[in-house]
Amino acid sequence: MAFFLLFVLLTTLIFSSYALQLFHDSRHRLPPGPWPLPLIGNLHQLDHLPHRSLARLAARHGPLMSLRLGAILTIVASSPDTAREILQRHNADIAARSIGDSMRACGHCERSVLCLPPRRKWRALRRLGAAELFSPQRLAATWFHRQEAVAGLVRRVSDHAARGESVDIGGAAHAAALGLLSRTMLSADLDSGTAREVSDIVDEASVLAAGPNVSDFFPALAAADLQGVRRRMARLVRRMYAIIDEQIERRKHSHAAGEARRNDLLDVMLDKEGELEEESTDDMRRHHTIRGLFTDLFTGGETTSHTIECALAELLQAPNSMRKVQEELKSVIGTKHQIEETDISKLPYLQAVVKETLRLHPPVPLPPYEAEATVEIQGYTIPKGTKVLINIWAINRCADAWVEPNKFMPERFLRTEVNFMGRDFQLIPFGAGRRICLGLPLAYLICPRRPHHQVYRLHQARWNNHQVKLHQLMSSMDQLLVAELNNYNKRFTKEDDKDTPRLNQRGELRRTSSAWQNCHEETYGCPVLCGLAPVVVLRSFGDRVEVFAVSVSLFPSLGRIQPWSAHDLIRIPYLTSVVQTMAFFLACISSLLFIFLTTYIFQPHLDARRRLPPGPRRLPVIGNLHNMGRRNPPHRAFARLADCYGPLVSVRLGGVRAVVASSSDAAREVLQEHNAELAGAAAWTRGTRAATTPTPSSRSRRAASGLATEAMLAPRRLAELGTAREEQARELVRGVAEAAEAGEPVDVARAVFPRVAGVLWRSMFSEGEDGLDAATELELGDVVREAVVVAAAPNLSDYFPVLAAADQLGVRCRMEKLVGWTYALIDRPIERRRRARAAGEPRKGDLLDAALDMEGGGEVDGDDEGWVMNQDTMRGMFMDLLVAGSGSTTSTI
Repeated sequence: MAFFLLFVLLTTLIFSSYALQLFHDSRHRLPPGPWPLPLIGNLHQLDHLPHRSLARLAARHGPLMSLRLGAILTIVASSPDTAREILQRHNADIAARSIGDSMRACGHCERSVLCLPPRRKWRALRRLGAAELFSPQRLAATWFHRQEAVAGLVRRVSDHAARGESVDIGGAAHAAALGLLSRTMLSADLDSGTAREVSDIVDEASVLAAGPNVSDFFPALAAADLQGVRRRMARLVRRMYAIIDEQIERRKHSHAAGEARRNDLLDVMLDKEGELEEESTDDMRRHHTIRGLFTDLFTGGETTSHTIECALAELLQAPNSMRKVQEELKSVIGTKHQIEETDISKLPYLQAVVKETLRLHPPVPLPPYEAEATVEIQGYTIPKGTKVLINIWAINRCADAWVEPNKFMPERFLRTEVNFMGRDFQLIPFGAGRRICLGLPLAYLICPRRPHHQVYRLHQARWNNHQVKLHQLMSSMDQLLVAELNNYNKRFTKEDDKDTPRLNQRGELRRTSSAWQNCHEETYGCPVLCGLAPVVVLRSFGDRVEVFAVSVSLFPSLGRIQPWSAHDLIRIPYLTSVVQTMAFFLACISSLLFIFLTTYIFQPHLDARRRLPPGPRRLPVIGNLHNMGRRNPPHRAFARLADCYGPLVSVRLGGVRAVVASSSDAAREVLQEHNAELAGAAAWTRGTRAATTPTPSSRSRRAASGLATEAMLAPRRLAELGTAREEQARELVRGVAEAAEAGEPVDVARAVFPRVAGVLWRSMFSEGEDGLDAATELELGDVVREAVVVAAAPNLSDYFPVLAAADQLGVRCRMEKLVGWTYALIDRPIERRRRARAAGEPRKGDLLDAALDMEGGGEVDGDDEGWVMNQDTMRGMFMDLLVAGSGSTTSTI
């Protein structure tokens, strides 16, 4: 009993928090988005590549979209215009970087330039990095280090190629990047063991930061660290800090020994350390600013290796582009063994390849931001504390900005001046605005050189009959999961009273105007459940009092809302109706929870009495729907369940019980021995009401099937249509041959369907090209394909018939539009044949004539609810034959 009460309590809390979230979101005019589920929000709609999942959702809901990731309200921008408005117009309000729980390990978020808010310390660190590491003078002074790093990378690849061994391009490029960074920051190379350890730390930290973490989606559970991500990250951060501390101590000893200063980044940081942080004698806090900045810089080397891997992967899949790059390199470089930085301007195709690679594969596809103030973007409200994700992957592939956006085509950049420096928002692989990548000037010099060194070496290795294999082409950085943000729980205060949205009598949001000097307002409310309160706003104009607004408030300000009393209920009758409405609302929620729990508890006892086949254990409400999914289609899921529970499996799909037969013996027993009882088709709620397929098994269905067989599939009728079939086959072959000669791809389904539909149309209505022209055939093909998609898609009404009348997903509405269009198409030959018969024209002896002969002949079977052949029945029969015949034939071909 205790477990039952605990379950009831937890369920009530979950659904109460879900309702409170919905009411909280309704206070703001949020952008459109998918409907969130209780507790998890929209996490079920993301896969291991969230930027791709969010791009698919944006195609449905718009470029500015709101959703919930667990308990976190999230806004996603997926177009250049929305990114420009966020990162340019509202740069001051949406400039903070969100912080995941893993980044809080050892307090790293308090010293990392990636995580710090845009305040004094962050600006000082950015200025220091830009002046001492990435300024033009500093980059010019360290050109020799870059030359050595590139030469080392080329030697490593060449040695492997000469031995015919595989090359880990990502590892080699990452090691070269770390060497370059260590020379720039420390004026010395890290020893091999230390460099390998730093590389391992960066790789493991990238995996931890990119992986999903429960603490990021449910901040209330962050203290528990259920997955141990923060604990593992803390171990890596301490190892990195120890390496950096060792370098700092070496530099201090060299200064104490009187050695000359090197004037590198470490010397500058030691000189300015007192300005950047408070003095501390704690060993764990000493030099924490240097630790944070150096850790960020070492981590940045991963993005360079990612770009090199993706560039080589794309070039290997595009031989024409590879050939153009090699020809350009050969013409510019000649017999030189190295590519100088001065050669980059002479290699326009080189730069175009780099830009195209960064467009298709941005190093960080989904950077997270946080709104520091409530802002309005494109007419929608973004509340303070909201997570804001800029989907750079989707922006760089925007169809409005690029032709064939998903195709690797470097030539597009030869005709445009678009670059990735943050001014052109259709190409922002390194971000834009205040948070643009700090190392962008260095990446601009490095990225064009390294992949083309490898291309040049690949060209030489191919002439020397060596084979170079690329290992681990795609970096895990491209699989960056949704970045983490802090939870935000906003409560209204007196200071933001003037900005609180209110509802007028027309249902529009308004603000209280201070210009109405003679108007007096009083707000009455009473908390009912978890801070949820009905609120009534009264407006007084002298002696006249009227109800101005009625709303539901979440955590209302106690200084603004007055608790009502019994006298107020008598004086203001409208308050009584509000209390009654809220009580009814809570009673409905309680009743629904009680019904769900009761059904779940007693349903197993009812199933046990029926001796059903074995099957998997079901969950409350959804039953076994969790065993299926987008990547686990029903037929494959049922086949796997049959391996565990036998050839006859019982499952519950929502509120519908189902038995699945998965063997020849079970199918024979169902379809042969019990054919009379199990011959009816399941009537899904898809919008077809007069079709022959869902009709119960009786003489009516047999009469319709026999009519179609005799009038369409008899040997005599098939022989008569032989010429038509041969003509359609010749047209199909002719169209495919023309496309092949032109070198164009052939959409087989779109080419085959009109031919099959034309043959069926002639079989049913004896009409040639005058009855169904080419344009109508193509449109009919599109309608049928969409109808197949709609019919095959999961529908909530099919699994919960109680909710069918609401049609929550709009499936029946979409199907009715498709069916209505098809019915209107079928009505045309029916009406033409009626007029022809009335004019005394001879019969054609086809299916339409046979159906018209049966029309009005009374009931076909008295025990089948008065089934007769009429206009609706003919529509359904012809549509089934047209859709099923053409669709199955096209799918088979």
